[in-house]
Amino acid sequence: MAVVIDPRVTTGDAVRAELRGAKRDVRGLAFQVLLLLCLLLPLLVLIVLLMRVISGAWSVFSDRGTDFLTTGLASDPAQAGVWQGLVGSFGIAVACILLTFPVGIARRNARQNSTRPKKPIHADTRKPEIRVPGVTV
Repeated sequence: MAVVIDPRVTTGDAVRAELRGAKRDVRGLAFQVLLLLCLLLPLLVLIVLLMRVISGAWSVFSDRGTDFLTTGLASDPAQAGVWQGLVGSFGIAVACILLTFPVGIARRNARQNSTRPKKPIHADTRKPEIRVPGVTV
């Protein structure tokens, strides 16, 4: 059976006609909906948890303002703040960055310098040259 191609129809027209066709990809659409749900469900859980934390902490922020963030340790929990925790977390993050980047770069350089050059692929598979006197190739 021969396929007849209309020379007046361009590739773009053929693709457009196929995309506008009556057939729908139900399995593909179901997979896209499933992926969207897998994205939105954890996002919803995160939003609910953040709202619970904010609603629980709202009384502290309304009573103390930014004093809660800038005050250090105290024996009275009502007067305690989180400044040491914030500074410590920031210090650990900076220490990790200052340690991991140089170590990673040194590891890469050591790995590149320690590898021996490999034999060329053609070293064992090349045919021997045969030279015949008086014949030039």
